[in-house]
Amino acid sequence: MTIEEHEQILTNIMQNAGDQGALSEYLQSLREDYSETTSTLSTLNTDKQDLLNKNEKLREVNSNLFLKVGNVKDLFEPKKDPEPEPEPDLKFEDLISEEGELI
Repeated sequence: MTIEEHEQILTNIMQNAGDQGALSEYLQSLREDYSETTSTLSTLNTDKQDLLNKNEKLREVNSNLFLKVGNVKDLFEPKKDPEPEPEPDLKFEDLISEEGELI
């Protein structure tokens, strides 16, 4: 029901009731309550949408971070240095040039 429809119903009740004084007070209270309720609902819906937007941005940032960092397990394990390549086995002949000099 729209606000206008609600107000029209309240106006009709006021016009067709017997004790106008008491009925007017009750209806005014009802009007105020309805206004507060719709205002609160509107605020909560706005807050909810803001939170949903922030949550989506956070998920996106978090996803991008995981893509940059890689596996989460890698964060907690120390990085291993690459194994040095073994030096080739040298023979005595490899130390002397063809002219008989030390290399």
